[in-house]
Amino acid sequence: MTIKYLPRWKEMLDGIYGEHRFTVEITMGIIHVYFPTEETWEKDAPAWAQGLWPQAKEDAQQWCAGNSTPFEVNPTAWVQFAA
Repeated sequence: MTIKYLPRWKEMLDGIYGEHRFTVEITMGIIHVYFPTEETWEKDAPAWAQGLWPQAKEDAQQWCAGNSTPFEVNPTAWVQFAA
């Protein structure tokens, strides 16, 4: 299943995976996606998102490429998982 990404107001990029959602950082002004490291992802991931980091990263990179947006895995980047 592909993860769909949608930018949201206030520097948030939502990832949609079936019925589940997560959010990563996208800066506005100079648009740029900062994606968390696998370690950060796994530390905070609920059961449904465990092991999903490689696909989430790849799909985010594809979204960024299609939207002319720089992409970076960054150790200070965050991820929030919807309940």
